[in-house]
Amino acid sequence: MCPCDQDEQTVEHILYKCKHHEQDRDRLKAAVIRADGWPVRKDILGIKYYKYLKEFTNNIQLNNE
Repeated sequence: MCPCDQDEQTVEHILYKCKHHEQDRDRLKAAVIRADGWPVRKDILGIKYYKYLKEFTNNIQLNNE
C-alpha cells in the first residue's frame, strides 16, 4: 500500500495519482503539456521528458516494505 493510503504503490499510481506527489507532478505536467497532452505514456516520459522525469523521481519516497 502506498503511504497515501489511497492505492497500491505502482508506477502508474505514483506518476499519475498519488496525492503525496502532487507538487512534483505539477512541475512534470507543466513541462509535458507544452508539447503533449497529459497524461502522457510512460515511454514518452522516459524518452522525451527524461530530465523532468528524473527530477520527479529524485523527489519521491518509496514504501520499501
